[in-house]
Amino acid sequence: GADLQKLNFSKNDLRIGLDATADLNGNAINNLNGKAGISNLVLTQNGKKYALDSVLMTSTNTPDKSEFNFKSALVDFKYNGAVSLIALPTQLTHFINNYFQFTEAKPETKKTKPSDFNFELQLHNHPILSEVLLPQLKEFEPGIITGSFDSKKNILNLNGTMKRMVYGSTEINDLALDVNSDSTALNYRISSSGIANSQINFANPLFEGQLADNKLLANLSSIDKDKNKRLVIKSQVTKDKSNYKLTIDPKEFYIMNNRWDIAADNYIEFGKSGFLIHHLFMNNNQSHLNIASVHDKFNDDLNIAIKNFKLEDLSRIVEKDSSLAKGNVDGNVLLKRVNSSYGIIADANITNLFVRNVPIGNLALKAENPTTQRFDMNAKLSGTDNNLTATGYFMPNAGNNSLNIKADIKSLSMKTVEAFSMGQVKDASGTLSGNFLIAGNTAAPDITGQLTFNNAFLNPSYFNNRYELKHETVRLEKDGVYFDKFTLYDVNQHKAVIDGNIKMKRFTDYIFGLHVNTRDFMLFNTTVKDNKEFYGRMIIDSRIDVNGPMALPVINARLKMKKGYNFRSEER
Repeated sequence: GADLQKLNFSKNDLRIGLDATADLNGNAINNLNGKAGISNLVLTQNGKKYALDSVLMTSTNTPDKSEFNFKSALVDFKYNGAVSLIALPTQLTHFINNYFQFTEAKPETKKTKPSDFNFELQLHNHPILSEVLLPQLKEFEPGIITGSFDSKKNILNLNGTMKRMVYGSTEINDLALDVNSDSTALNYRISSSGIANSQINFANPLFEGQLADNKLLANLSSIDKDKNKRLVIKSQVTKDKSNYKLTIDPKEFYIMNNRWDIAADNYIEFGKSGFLIHHLFMNNNQSHLNIASVHDKFNDDLNIAIKNFKLEDLSRIVEKDSSLAKGNVDGNVLLKRVNSSYGIIADANITNLFVRNVPIGNLALKAENPTTQRFDMNAKLSGTDNNLTATGYFMPNAGNNSLNIKADIKSLSMKTVEAFSMGQVKDASGTLSGNFLIAGNTAAPDITGQLTFNNAFLNPSYFNNRYELKHETVRLEKDGVYFDKFTLYDVNQHKAVIDGNIKMKRFTDYIFGLHVNTRDFMLFNTTVKDNKEFYGRMIIDSRIDVNGPMALPVINARLKMKKGYNFRSEER
C-alpha cells in the first residue's frame, strides 16, 4: 500500500486537500477523505469562452461509510452508502447474479456487511454541451436520475427521466427509466413518448422485462395513440453453462396490428460456442419467413427462405408521413460459412419496389458458389429510368483480392437518388450514368470509375436552391475524387465552376485541393425553418481556394455580395 498524507496544493482559485490510504495492488481504497475546488473556471474553445463557474468535490471513505459529492455547471452528483464507489460494481454484479447469472462468478456464500447506498445525478443544460462536447445537440431538457439499494431486503430502485432531446435530426421525448426489485425479481422498464426525425416516427417505444429464477424476460413494443400494435415482440432468455438461449413468444408477435404465427420451438442460441438459429419460422396469411442453421449446429451455414414478404409491413412500423418502402420479397439466400467468414448463394427478387412513394423498379440478386473459396454475384435493377447491373466475385479471407464488383449504370433516376437521400435532396429530376469498380480488401476496398449527371436537377434541403447539372462528370480514383470544370447552374443559369480534387485514403483522411469560381451565383435561398444557423438569400461573385487536410483546411477567398442578397445568421 501507499500513504498519501495531507497532500495540499494551492494556487489562485485551485484548492485541493487530500488524506488517503490506497492499496496499489488494485483493492478498494480503504480510506479517502478530502475536498477539492476550482473557482471561476473558464474554458476557451476556438476563441470563445465558456464560464463553468465553480467545480466542488468532497469525499469521505471509511470501511463503514462512503460519501461523495460533486457539483459543477454540467453535472451534480451525490452518493452516500456503506460501500465505496470503487467496490460498487462488484457488489451490484453479485446482486444481479441472484436473479440471472450473467457472469460465471459464484454467488457470495459468506455473510457480508450491509451494502446499502443512495445517489442522485442531476444533469444541466450548459452551452458547452451543444457547442463543444456534442455539436449536433440542438435541444436538451435534462432530468434527474436517482437510485437506492437495501441489501437486507434485496430492494434496488433506479429512476431517471429526460424531458426532451434533439440530436441532429433525431428527437426523443419523455425518456424514462425505472428499475425496481424485491427478494424474488428485478424489474426494468425504458419508455419514451416517441423517437422521431423528419422521416420516421417510432411511437411510444417501450422496452421492459424482468430477471427472476435465472430467466430474463425482454419485451419490445410500439403502440400508437390509436392503440394500434405497430410492433410487439415478447421474448425470454435462459442460460445453459456458457451459452444463452433466446426464444420468441409464439403467441405475442404483432406487426402493424396483425398477429404473426411463430414456430413454438424457435430459438437463437449464442455464446462461447458461437451461434445457432433453430426454426425461426414466422408467417401471416400468404407471407412467410424462415431462418435456420442448415444442419442445426453452431456456426453453421444459415438459410433464409422468403415468400411474398411485404416490405411495407416493416416500414409502416416507423413511417411518418409516407411509406418508407414497398415491394414484395421472394427467394432464398444461403449464407455459406467459409472459415470464419460468410459468402452468399442467392436467388432472390424484390418486385415493384417503391421508396418514399418513388417507383424504383425490380431488383434481382443471383449468387453462386463455383468453387469452395469463391462466390460469383450478379445484381440487376430495372424499372422507370433505372437500368443498373453489378457483376463480380467475393472471396472470403483472400486479402487484397477478396472483392471485385463492377457496376454498369446505364441510367439511374435522380428521383431514385432523392428517395434514398432521406429528405436531404428534393425536387430532383434527370439521370445518372457511368461505371465504377469496387476491388481489393473488404475492410477497405478501392473504388474507381466515373459518374455523369445528365440533364439533372437537385435541390439540397440545406440550401433550398435548385441546381442544374447539364452534363457533368465526377471521376473516382484510388487516391480521391476529381473535378474538371464541374459546373452547377442556379435557377437564373448563372454558373459555379469547380476544379481540383479531394484526396483521400478509402474515404478517410481527406485533403482538399479545390478551386471554385462563381459569378452572380445564387448559393442558397432559405428561411429559418430550412436552416437555423444561416438563412436568407445569398448571391455572390467569388474566387475560392480550399487546400489542406479536413482537420485544418486553408481557405483563401474573394467574395462579393451581389444585389438582391438578404443574409442572416442566428447564434445558437
